[in-house]
Amino acid sequence: LTRNQLTISANKIIVVQFKNKENKTKIKYIEAYGNPTTLTDVNEDGEQIKAVASKIFYNQNTQRIKLIGNAKLTTEEDQFSSQVIWYNKETKEVKAGKIKEETKNKTSRVKIIFSE
Repeated sequence: LTRNQLTISANKIIVVQFKNKENKTKIKYIEAYGNPTTLTDVNEDGEQIKAVASKIFYNQNTQRIKLIGNAKLTTEEDQFSSQVIWYNKETKEVKAGKIKEETKNKTSRVKIIFSE
């Protein structure tokens, strides 16, 4: 799937659309599934974003990306890896953690690399 500077590559992609007040079709969100699924895009500052995960959810309206399963997010400045990563393209806020279904006995690590 390619739209402007957004590119998503996956085994399965679901695009959910809606009609706005002017009766124009707009993308609400995109779900992508694969082994792996990849996303490349540009954030609000023109900085390139690269993401890899088993599942990627992208909300066009809120500019938020959710990566699930062996998730890796790379920007021009930083690298993140975790089981789950949330990224806001507007604010560049990143949250990472584990999948809720994981048992208490398993540990989930978050790896962050800051570049200068």
